[in-house]
Amino acid sequence: MKILFRYIRLFWGCMSHILVILAVLCLLITGLGVVFGVVEGRSLTDSVYFAFVTAFTIGYGDIVPTTAAGKVLAVVLSILGMVFLGIVVAISNRTIMLIMHPPDGH
Repeated sequence: MKILFRYIRLFWGCMSHILVILAVLCLLITGLGVVFGVVEGRSLTDSVYFAFVTAFTIGYGDIVPTTAAGKVLAVVLSILGMVFLGIVVAISNRTIMLIMHPPDGH
């Protein structure tokens, strides 16, 4: 349990340095979701839902793009999601490495 609490503390310590980047990515995903809704004629909730489901590679398939512009937006959302998740996974990996191999003096 001690390792879990240490992991959480170190993880959020690392995350605090890039929260602005993650917030900007979330805003971009939300904004592109709104654009997707306009292009595809979807409601705001459906379009933002689609944006996050697509960006985080869940892809339920209940909402799909039907226009060329919607398909391009889906690809861009996927790329932004990969960047977002890549950052989170990298921080998690760094946290695990810090626990396994602490810097000298700790």
